[in-house]
Amino acid sequence: MNTDKWDFEEPWWDSDYRAIKFAAEKAGNRYICAISQIALNDYFRSEDTKEAAFANYYKHADMVHSVAIKLIQQDQPNERGVYFITSEVCNKFWS
Repeated sequence: MNTDKWDFEEPWWDSDYRAIKFAAEKAGNRYICAISQIALNDYFRSEDTKEAAFANYYKHADMVHSVAIKLIQQDQPNERGVYFITSEVCNKFWS
């Protein structure tokens, strides 16, 4: 998926979600996205720590961002308005 027209902010940790959050922006619209620590570490078969999740995020940012864009395009935020990538979502898009 072409992500050239999207801008992604530096990610941050959200302890409530146990996830890495990041903002995606396109054409002046800003979307808050997140990927769970469990999703990152399970999918990439690494230690289940916050540090490993960040390492996986940075190493596979293009994959993570492409899934976030798909969720945004499908208008599928959670109840808090976050486009949240879970293990189930990873398996759906990365299988």
